[in-house]
Amino acid sequence: MNNGLTRILACAGLVIAVSAISVCASLAEDAAPPPKVKLLMKNEVVSSVPSKEAYMIDIDWSVGSSTGRHIHSGDEYAEIVEGELQLNVEGQPPKTVKVGESYHNLAGVVHETKNVSGKAARSIAVLIIDKGKPLSEPVK
Repeated sequence: MNNGLTRILACAGLVIAVSAISVCASLAEDAAPPPKVKLLMKNEVVSSVPSKEAYMIDIDWSVGSSTGRHIHSGDEYAEIVEGELQLNVEGQPPKTVKVGESYHNLAGVVHETKNVSGKAARSIAVLIIDKGKPLSEPVK
């Protein structure tokens, strides 16, 4: 094989390898594992608000896990009990939330929570949502 052809094949191989890595990285990012959610409590709120339900959930966040962009039909209140998480609320800069810190997401606001810290994390959340609605609804 001549030198020119060898260089072309080497460059083509490099382009294919870089493209494959980029595609795999993109797929891995799109397929971030969801956090593991354990329901601690589900209860109708108080008799004065019969249209609402309260949920308390314990959430384990493996490295790289993400909720994806979503909304809730009610308010979410959460506290980080281990590690740290990144909170991305539409229209706001990303915010890192650490152990002992809490956050609140308003009903209907698009947000995403993810573990970008490189270590496992855990949070406890309380959601007060419209009765009969799902805990969250994905948003593109």
